[in-house]
Amino acid sequence: HRMARNFYQVTVADKGCQETYGRFFDLLLDRAGEGAFLWHCTHGKDRTGLATLFLLTALGVSEKDIMDDFSLTQAAMTKHINVVSKRLEEQNGTEEDLEVVLTLQGANTRALQFAVDYVVQQYGGVMPFMEQTMGLTPEKVRRLRKLYLK
Repeated sequence: HRMARNFYQVTVADKGCQETYGRFFDLLLDRAGEGAFLWHCTHGKDRTGLATLFLLTALGVSEKDIMDDFSLTQAAMTKHINVVSKRLEEQNGTEEDLEVVLTLQGANTRALQFAVDYVVQQYGGVMPFMEQTMGLTPEKVRRLRKLYLK
């Protein structure tokens, strides 16, 4: 769990990641109306989960609802986790190996919450974090809400 928490903290603290998330918002604003958006990463839960957390926060969704939604990702990952766990068992993996697989392959709500807690501690909240590190100004938030909350 420490690895997952550290990954999330490093991701939100990294200037390059912050700039990339800022570009994500710029694309959402600049290309609205051009069609659907798809954002993803390897498993669509960690970096993508953070992008979704940031977007849903900007759109005014409660932290509880965001976390509840993220926890549904775990159910979607179950088949993949079972395949990886079975391979690990066939290779005589240890309980510790299995714990690593479950933590890194699953949707780790505790790690996502750790990232939220980190930005709250460092910046006073997710919205101030996004404004200070991604350039998501109140005007951009108003535009996002106007474009995507119809």
